[in-house]
Amino acid sequence: MVKQIISGILILFLVGVVLISGCSDSKPTPTQVSQNEEATVATVASMPISTQTEEVITKFDLFEKGLNSANIHYQSTEMGADLIGAEEGRKYKFDEEKVELYRFDEDSDEFQDVIQHKAVTLEGFGSFPVEVNGNMVLMIEDTKNKDIILEIFYGLK
Repeated sequence: MVKQIISGILILFLVGVVLISGCSDSKPTPTQVSQNEEATVATVASMPISTQTEEVITKFDLFEKGLNSANIHYQSTEMGADLIGAEEGRKYKFDEEKVELYRFDEDSDEFQDVIQHKAVTLEGFGSFPVEVNGNMVLMIEDTKNKDIILEIFYGLK
């Protein structure tokens, strides 16, 4: 009878040791790590290109690059382009002077009016003369860098 009790205790002890060892904090082997890294690399490589960030360079960016290249310091502010029928607009301030650059939808009635009159109309304020290059419109006053700014503007492609 004592042998049976000791055998039972010994069996329970062995079962407990097996269960505890199965729950150990074992670290992956170098082979397992390598396989996981390969799987990750394969997953990233198979990702569609559309999930990667693409930088879109706008004509506003090109205009600013031109100003920077000409060493003309400015502050840029978003404008309410819809007030003149444009899709996007920015004001560039240089000391006491400024210019405004707008992008229009070439098929819009507002743009056709700008082309016809070489001016933009701001209701309540009147018409302002502009320069036109493609779908880009520049409102420019007499500035000390007017010739350089116009050269940058007409260089936008």
